[in-house]
Amino acid sequence: YYESARARFQQEIFGSDLYHTNNPLKIVLVDSRTSYMAEIHFPESLVVKSGFGVLGNSSFTTCQALFRDNICVGYCEATLVSMVNGKSTPLTTDIREKMQSHMVSNQ
Repeated sequence: YYESARARFQQEIFGSDLYHTNNPLKIVLVDSRTSYMAEIHFPESLVVKSGFGVLGNSSFTTCQALFRDNICVGYCEATLVSMVNGKSTPLTTDIREKMQSHMVSNQ
């Protein structure tokens, strides 16, 4: 659930060609932590809501909550890095602006 939603969310931010093989930009998952508050069963119909927690120079965290009937049943926080040719590359100003509009607040 999380990976599929995260991939679509990243395409919304980085462009629909993000996963094309000829795109030099790669978004690499470096860490993922998942917690479940209730049991779920695939292929249950659930809703995943995604946002960004922290924006670094080339890295960022994606925060995702998994809902069943408007009740949160899981949470995932993943750290990803923007890379070109195997080296981390800074997030562009345009991308950062798009990401800012999807920031998660704990307030």
